[in-house]
Amino acid sequence: MNDKRLKRNSLGYYEIANKPSQDDLQSFYSEKYYKDDGKGAVSYEKFYDDEELKYINLKISQRFSIARKLLKISNGKFLDVGCGKGFSLKHYFDLGWKVKGIDFSKTAIMQHNPDMVDKVDFGDVYSIINSLIKKNKKYDIITLDNVLEHLLEPVDLLENLKKIISNDGILILVVPNDASLIQEYCFDRNLINERFWICPPDHLSYFNYDSLIALGEHTGYDCKNVIADFPIDYFLLNPHSNYVLNKSVGKDAHRARIRAELLLSEKNNDDVLSYYHSLAKVGLGRDLTAFFSLKQ
Repeated sequence: MNDKRLKRNSLGYYEIANKPSQDDLQSFYSEKYYKDDGKGAVSYEKFYDDEELKYINLKISQRFSIARKLLKISNGKFLDVGCGKGFSLKHYFDLGWKVKGIDFSKTAIMQHNPDMVDKVDFGDVYSIINSLIKKNKKYDIITLDNVLEHLLEPVDLLENLKKIISNDGILILVVPNDASLIQEYCFDRNLINERFWICPPDHLSYFNYDSLIALGEHTGYDCKNVIADFPIDYFLLNPHSNYVLNKSVGKDAHRARIRAELLLSEKNNDDVLSYYHSLAKVGLGRDLTAFFSLKQ
């Protein structure tokens, strides 16, 4: 991929060529994600219907089922870095796990899972993790769900997390699958008019299957598995469902994605996860989820 807005680093993932300062980034997120003017002017969804809630919990459950097999323990301690709306915290808590979240703001979790707010430390992620390191805290599963792409220095955070993950613990990284097979195909053939996934200063780093594994292994982890999810970008191949050229069909594409995932969930879970693993390996799927353990 050749785009002057990005540069490819030694680990193979792309970074924004001109990164913002930490102060500028914090100001951006304060305005975009966490400001509520009382009229619904927030960038996260304020309400989900039953079908979408079922989908959200399905994805959490699928990831947990993989981590659970790798861990070989029934319950333990769970840390969600960038816990957002708190759905993962609630899922693990209901399973009997001891949970802790970290997030910049309490706005989203207060809207969706206010009963989890007392489980969360709010503020600068790096400062909170350093505090956990000093307290010698250890967690059996640590999740970063759509967090890495927002960070100025993903390597630094992953190296710090090694100090608070248990010896047999599992690190779960969820990132967008950017510059994917379908995305580049569509751009090269003018099926879309822009690389819509490049969106600074919101996303600063862009990963694929190989570079996500490379990042984990560079920072001291062994990759145990990678899965994708439903490749919503398939819709870009059809002019009637192309949500980049026609923004009005975006919600319908998202709803079809949800229903496809829920339909698949009726089949054997191991078979479904094997399918998602194959999707990841061939470069498809909108998101990638990688499972890492500490190098022994």
